[in-house]
Amino acid sequence: MHFKEQDTCDLRYIIKNGGVKMKKYISILILGLFIIISFVGCTGESKENVIATVEGEEITEQDIKDRIEFLEVAEKLYTGKEDAETNFTQNEVFNLIVREKVQYIEAKNLGYEVKTKEEMMKMLDESKEQREKVDPEIKGNLNDKYGSSEEFKESIVKEYGYDSMENYYEENIDMLITRYLINELSINYMDELKKELDKENMNGDLEYRESFDSWVNYIEHLLKNANIEIKDDEYEIEYHGDKWEHEGLDLENK
Repeated sequence: MHFKEQDTCDLRYIIKNGGVKMKKYISILILGLFIIISFVGCTGESKENVIATVEGEEITEQDIKDRIEFLEVAEKLYTGKEDAETNFTQNEVFNLIVREKVQYIEAKNLGYEVKTKEEMMKMLDESKEQREKVDPEIKGNLNDKYGSSEEFKESIVKEYGYDSMENYYEENIDMLITRYLINELSINYMDELKKELDKENMNGDLEYRESFDSWVNYIEHLLKNANIEIKDDEYEIEYHGDKWEHEGLDLENK
């Protein structure tokens, strides 16, 4: 059982089986999925109103606003529905960003290659054919006024102030680089988890939910061991998951 990007990042599985716990992590997986189909999120450059630091890296109020906008855009692009909405609270979005940062820092520490902006834009260009494939469910949701999914995407991003989808990618390339690195770590994690279970004669063919839970527990392990300073008492870390039980995994990039 080899885990691919789609296996670790199936949004519809999470929505169907997720409940409250899955909601906390939906950004992690929705972003991972959009690396494949190249929907990237929004990031802000403002360093004002720092609300927390993670291993010295700042999170600002603008980061929260940008991520909420990202979730709104992503939901519309993914479902093909103009009126699609998200219902995340600011603290939930804060927790998503904190988790993203600890994963990104861990991936860098383990030797995963940080792509340059030029490399990521080239990957986007090469994946254009795949991005243009339309899920039948999304196609069914498109309003009659749009001749194609591409017209729909262009309309949505322009609603949020971008000139085009390409402009959307270019303006948010840093987010794409971050999510690509995290996605690489998650894929390697799933592969190494299978190897460990095979050695223990436990049959590495884990149920999807079990594999995902193991990944979530790993993220929580990173979170609890990270140096996090919260500067705004309106925000707090919400811990979830169980004790991580696979500390022997070799997760270094090879």
